[in-house]
Amino acid sequence: IRDMLQNAPDTIEIGAPLAKSIVDEILSSNRATLIEMNDFAEENNDGFMQYGEEYSYDIHPLALSPGFVTMLYESYIYTGGAHGGSYCIGQTFSAFDGSLVDLDMFKDGSTDKVLALIKKGLMSQYFKVDSDKEFYNYLLINGNKLPLPATPPYFTDKGVCFHYQQYEIAPYAAGMPKCVIPFEDLKPYLSEYARNLIADKL
Repeated sequence: IRDMLQNAPDTIEIGAPLAKSIVDEILSSNRATLIEMNDFAEENNDGFMQYGEEYSYDIHPLALSPGFVTMLYESYIYTGGAHGGSYCIGQTFSAFDGSLVDLDMFKDGSTDKVLALIKKGLMSQYFKVDSDKEFYNYLLINGNKLPLPATPPYFTDKGVCFHYQQYEIAPYAAGMPKCVIPFEDLKPYLSEYARNLIADKL
């Protein structure tokens, strides 16, 4: 996808082939399951059980600035069972060379300090709790050790967003915990590379 975006003379021109390639991949990887479910539905058409699948995808720009571009990917997949699964993944790109911005936005050795800010952000912004006990009661992690999200943090207009996926640290009912830490709060832990990308924000 990144190669398509970088090599296309006009990004509007790649919309249709990009969408087609995603749909083709979904159909190809799930063809056997779809055929099996269709056969089952035809053999059991008394209305007692209904089977179906749903796939929903959306990719859109979240934040645009002189130094960076952040795209947000959101999806919902249902293949049967009690409920479907959702994903929300952000990715920031340098506006100067198109490179991906990942954990390299932080200085080496700053992880613990950043995690402390994430914990504080989750408590105040998402879970709305004041004590560690209330906070960890919401979570499914062992040893009260909050991990970094599996997906990369990403820049927004207000700061850096840390977004956990379903079941990553909390039960399904808790949704997808996230928080946005202001750039100014993270400034001491940002690499020179990251500070250059958000120079207009500091």
